[in-house]
Amino acid sequence: MKQILDTLGEFMNKATRPFVTNVVVAGMTYGFLTGTVSSEAYVGIAGLVIGFWFQKREDEKNKE
Repeated sequence: MKQILDTLGEFMNKATRPFVTNVVVAGMTYGFLTGTVSSEAYVGIAGLVIGFWFQKREDEKNKE
């Protein structure tokens, strides 16, 4: 039972970050297309999210 819970926990950790990242980027893109979010805010926030995503992946790769 513990192994199943550990596997489920690991899956949730790996699935949550990409899901949240995609939701944030999709929301920002929708806001940009409807005129709610300015282009400066869109580029800034999307750049930070994408930069954080790639940095985290690089850190995990170097850890191995």
